[in-house]
Amino acid sequence: MRTALVGQPLVRSSVRFVHGISWTPHRFLTLAFVLVFGWAALSQALHLEPVIGAFAMGILLGRARRLPRSVAASLEQIQSSRDAGSPPAKRQPRTASTSGRSGPTGPAHP
Repeated sequence: MRTALVGQPLVRSSVRFVHGISWTPHRFLTLAFVLVFGWAALSQALHLEPVIGAFAMGILLGRARRLPRSVAASLEQIQSSRDAGSPPAKRQPRTASTSGRSGPTGPAHP
């Protein structure tokens, strides 16, 4: 709730400010990155996980009326290109051992 009280006016005024002074094509995408990373840093400074602040700002940005929907499309494109370039994570198969748990160097001693 407090995030919305402080964050919504911040997002609204930031979008208005960027809309009025800048004419670069990716101005709103840059604003989104600055706000998300800034909110994550603030969250970390308050001894919380940074992802909480980034998540909260993401919700507030999604609710912004004047923020173009192309920002969301650009973020999705960045995410999908990052996922396409990285190999899938390999999972180690679980094996049952009758002598106890096995560690990275071999079976554990009972």
